[in-house]
Parts: sequence; structure tokens; C-alpha cells
Amino acid sequence: MMPAIPSSFRPPWLPAAEGVFLVGGCVRDLLLGRTPHDFDLVTLGEARPLAEGIARALGGRPVLIGKAPFAVYRVAAGQTTVDVLKAAGERIEEDLRRRDFTVNALALEASGGRLIDPAGGMRDLAGRRLAAVSPEAFEHDPLRLLRAYRLAAQLDFTIAPETQAAIAARAALLSQPAGERVREELYGLLACRRSHPRVAACAAAGLLPGMLGAVGSSAAAAAESRLRTLARLEALLEEDGGLLDPPGGKAVAELPAGELIRLKLAALLRGEAEAAAAAARLRLSRKDAAILDGLSRLAPAAGELLARFPATSPRERYAFLREAAPVLPGAVFLALALKEAEHPEAAPGLHKAAFRLLSDFREGVLAERRRPPLLRGDELQRELGIPPSRLVGRILDEIALERLLRPGLSRQEALAVARAIARKEA
Repeated sequence: MMPAIPSSFRPPWLPAAEGVFLVGGCVRDLLLGRTPHDFDLVTLGEARPLAEGIARALGGRPVLIGKAPFAVYRVAAGQTTVDVLKAAGERIEEDLRRRDFTVNALALEASGGRLIDPAGGMRDLAGRRLAAVSPEAFEHDPLRLLRAYRLAAQLDFTIAPETQAAIAARAALLSQPAGERVREELYGLLACRRSHPRVAACAAAGLLPGMLGAVGSSAAAAAESRLRTLARLEALLEEDGGLLDPPGGKAVAELPAGELIRLKLAALLRGEAEAAAAAARLRLSRKDAAILDGLSRLAPAAGELLARFPATSPRERYAFLREAAPVLPGAVFLALALKEAEHPEAAPGLHKAAFRLLSDFREGVLAERRRPPLLRGDELQRELGIPPSRLVGRILDEIALERLLRPGLSRQEALAVARAIARKEA
């Protein structure tokens, strides 16, 4: 049985006015026993004066987002965000029937606390089921095709079979929403602890092309390989593998949420072309696109190092670690996932190699960066009598690599290395 909305619940900023309703996710979360911080408020009257009154009560100010008839007045203060909009229709039931899922088509009357449920949302909440208000809901806003899986993952709900069928029949529509809107839903899905079953369901429904661009054209076997990689990556990030800390520490605790999301996204991609296509579709920032490219490009190289360990030389390992530094340790975890998804029996040896590689990174590359350089670029130019050029950068890189291999390298020895390279390049 569903818990009732607490009788004591009434935000101090909510006016007890006729024709004003709390709607959607905040009502759903209250019924699930959660504490919402984001509120949608629908009025049968004009939205602006209502938003201005709420802003005064919260100590914020209303900001207009979008254009009529979809304009929203947003008031943000502290952890609370209130979106105020005019109802779509003359009655609140008309507005609710235009919403996405039945569990979001719920309204709480501000004046008397009456719960309004024209689409059977309470029934679906009790059954922990996500069902579309109508199949046409996806045509009104195709982003809802992906939102279904994001919400199901976050709420741990099943998706009604008829809703899954409606999504699959309209999957091609997901190419229509703007990339940043798709990104927000996809990132919300990937942020969930075990996202891979829901991503697999997205793939089965045919949503990958609309999500990731060129990736969607892959053959079924290739898509299955990507999903295995994501599943193995999520398992690695949750295991007590001791790859980043002494045994017993969880890897996931070492990676910020944003980095985890990009890493999971990279697990679904193969190579620079797919990374570029996904970055363009999702309208990624230049920084995030570079990280995604680096992970997709360098993880296979990391995997080859792990597979050949311990036959690899310290020079080869350190050269790779310096190149891959901007995307480590993510590239190593992705490399493990790629290898183990296809060859699970190789996991013990790969884990030992990964621990050694990450130790070399922490104790070698990162420690070296904290030490003052033996030579600066201007000193190198003066000593060798060369102008600013790419050669200077290559020499400095080689000196840094040589210092990793010979921790006691002196300034004079570094100059000798520099002169040898300069003579070779002359």
C-alpha cells in the first residue's frame, strides 16, 4: 500500500490559492517517502505573479525560461528550485493527461491538499511500474523515450510491456531532441550504480542511434560486446580490487561522479571516430570531448600493455603513462573491462598488471610532476642555442622520461640527453 502524503507537508512558500497545484516528480517522490528539492507548480491562472510571490517568500527572483506556451518561471534559493508554469488546458486534469508517465501525472491541490490522479499513477506507484500516459506522449516529446529508462533506473521500477512496445515503435524519434537534452538524460542513467541492464534495454529498443550517433549502426554482435564491456566496467568499479588503494579499498570511491559517467560512456564506444560522433551528438564541451577521445583511443593501448606484462620495459610503461596521464586511471579500468569482457579467465593476471601500472603512475609519474624540473624551456634554448620550437617540447619530454628511469639524474646529465637529441635532429 502506498504511503499517504504527510499531512504536515506544506512548503512555507506555497500559497493556499485556488487553481494552484504541485505536480509531477515532487508529488511522486513525496508518495515514495522521499524529500523533494525540485518542485513543479502549475496554475490555472497567470504564472508570473505566482512566481513573483514565491520568489519573495524564498528570497530569490523568478527567471523566465523558454517561450509561450511552454514558458516556465524558475525560482531558485538554496537547495530549493520551484518551476511555475501555466496549465496546459482549462482544468488540471487536462494538463496531467499530457504528461509523460502516469506516476508523474499526479497533482496535489494547494488550497485543500486533494490528490488528483486521472491516469492511474497511484496504481503504478504501488506496483513500482513506469507506464506512459499514452503512446502519443513520446511523439509530443521524443526525449521521453530515453527518460523512461533513466527514471526506471533511478526509481528501480519496471517499465510496462505496452510502454516498452511504444518506445521501440518510435525509437527513431530520439534523433530529434537537442543533444544537450539527450546528454542530461543519458548522464542521469549512467550515474546509476548498475546502469548496464537499463542501457541494454535501451539498445534492445533501438535507442542507441538517437543517443550516440554512429554507434547505433553497429551490428548486433558489436552492440553486445559494448554492453558486456559496460557491465564488466561497473563490476570492476564496485569490486574490492585494491587497484587504486591497498586491498580492501573500492575503486569507485576514487573517481569523481563526472569521471565515472564519462568512463561508462567510453565503454560503449570504439575508437576516435565513434568518440567524435558521440561528442557531436551529445554536444559535449571541448574538455569532455577530449577526455572521451583519450579514453577511447588509449584504453586499447593500455590493454595491450596489460596483456604483455611483465614483458614490457619500464621505458615503454612510463612513456605510455605520461601520454595517457590526462585520462588515468580511467583508461586502465576501461582496458581491464575491454579485455575481461571477452576473456574473463584472464582477470587475475590482468589485475596484477593493472596494479603495477597504476603504482608506476602514482609513485613515478605523479611524484615526478611534483618535483621541480631539471631544466626549463628557456634554459634549454639558451644552453643549446635553439629557438622556441616543438623540438624543445620533445627534449623536455625525453628528459622527464629519463628522470623516471633514472631518479638520480643530474642537471648535467639532463643536458647531455638534450644535446644528444638536438644533434640527432640537426
